[in-house]
Amino acid sequence: MVVGQRLLMGLLQLLATVVAWVPAGLLGAGGFYGGNWLQGPELGVALAALLGTAVLVAEAAAGVWLLGRLLDRYDASAEQ
Repeated sequence: MVVGQRLLMGLLQLLATVVAWVPAGLLGAGGFYGGNWLQGPELGVALAALLGTAVLVAEAAAGVWLLGRLLDRYDASAEQ
């Protein structure tokens, strides 16, 4: 029973990670090709890293914000 639950949770975590990385990869690839076209691979790599990181930071911030809103609903100290 426990092995099946761990396997399922591991697969779902892998799926969530892939879903989180896809937008960052797509925007990073676009930044790389745009920067490579404008000035060369140095700018392309820097732009890809910057855009990919910005997307991942925005996704993490949105996740923390949403979890904060959900946890505020169940805050026992906020009850009146």
